[in-house]
Amino acid sequence: MVGLAIPFAAMADEDITIKTRPGVTVELARRDAKIPAALVLMLPGGQGHLNLDGRGPTAQFYRPLMANGLSVVIMDAPSDMSNGLSPRDREKNEHLEDLKSVIAHLRKITSLPIWAWGISRGALSVGHVAVNEIAGVSGFVFLSSPVRLPPHAGVTGVADMALDRIKPPVLAIGHEDDECRGTPPSGAGRIARGASNSKNAQSKGISGGSTFGGHISGPGTAHTFNGVENQVARVIAAFIRSN
Repeated sequence: MVGLAIPFAAMADEDITIKTRPGVTVELARRDAKIPAALVLMLPGGQGHLNLDGRGPTAQFYRPLMANGLSVVIMDAPSDMSNGLSPRDREKNEHLEDLKSVIAHLRKITSLPIWAWGISRGALSVGHVAVNEIAGVSGFVFLSSPVRLPPHAGVTGVADMALDRIKPPVLAIGHEDDECRGTPPSGAGRIARGASNSKNAQSKGISGGSTFGGHISGPGTAHTFNGVENQVARVIAAFIRSN
């Protein structure tokens, strides 16, 4: 068995730092399911910071994904972007190089299928992984995806990317009560339809949950699927297992 990649179930949880570009590192947090069906690379929204103890959607989602048999790796913003990733940063070649390096690293250490998962701004990163056809990714999960961005933002929304390049399965999920102007629930359907060459592109609308206030695109809102994370995780896990 020497030299073969092994499933994450055989490893312990760990936080590691890898080199992604000359002079640049990225921190990764790996958390394992007991008997994983796949590995989900989670790309946080907002500024892309790794925070497993806060109220943000990455912190709220990684345990439900694990409970549904999915190991997770959460990627932090790179060391040369200490203030985090802006939407424009997510379109840069440097970000794509970081993503390629992380995925290549995961391919070396696991034989599990690797799926890219992103919520809100993180969905922009997933979109760039998908349309650039990075090797080794088995499928893509988009949540609360930015599809309606003002022209002055200078950023391409997910639905306007070259989604017809995508061949692996695609699952796009929106919350029916998402009030964020840039991420309307109808965007999930636009993404699925745009991925016309995917072997299986589906969209799913979610309802319910609870809101504890704050910004309409912040934690504790429909935008982040507050209160229905377990339901969404079950949908994601079922889709991954069926593909």
